[in-house]
Amino acid sequence: MYFNENKTLHPDHSNLDWMECIPGDTSLSSVSIPGTHQSLKSGGIHDPRNFQAWELPAQLYVGVRFFDMTLWTLFGTLYVENNALVYYEKFSHVLSHLQVFLKDKRKSDTVLLRLTGPSKSISRAKEELDSATAVEVWKKQTIPTMDEARGKIILIQSSDFDWGLPVTTTELGTDKKESEMKDNIKKASEKCAHEMMLTDTGAKGLLEEL
Repeated sequence: MYFNENKTLHPDHSNLDWMECIPGDTSLSSVSIPGTHQSLKSGGIHDPRNFQAWELPAQLYVGVRFFDMTLWTLFGTLYVENNALVYYEKFSHVLSHLQVFLKDKRKSDTVLLRLTGPSKSISRAKEELDSATAVEVWKKQTIPTMDEARGKIILIQSSDFDWGLPVTTTELGTDKKESEMKDNIKKASEKCAHEMMLTDTGAKGLLEEL
């Protein structure tokens, strides 16, 4: 678990190639993949509601490969919640960025994507995912090996989204989070050979409900 509130990305933070060394026959569920909660909630003028100090390109640069995004629709356009008051992040732009990253920069990597939001937005997201052609989008429920996952966007199911891999999610409380995480990782290691496990440790913003 790592906490950061510094928006400046230092060159020493680079961790682009960590997936290269993972053997191809390794099940994706056996890989501990760093991720972010409400991944695009950064840059807003209301700092207490910013979950992230780094925007998407920087998160990819430091090795984050699991992304959690909440969708919403405005005047027929699909957006990702990002706290902005003027510039809203289109889901199509996010999807394009992930595809370019995997196709042109990190073909040895994979990116996991979990989506939540109202049914109208989820339906629209499925249409855009179906239209993605630059890289393959993994919609199946079978857990891939690393060789099967490389260069692909792997969808992760949520309470709103039924495409992709089902996961067993553990949400840790705000107290004793570090010790709880260690215990949960130990438990997950006993099941990860055949089951996707997700530990959600996202802190709540000061203006969010606990």
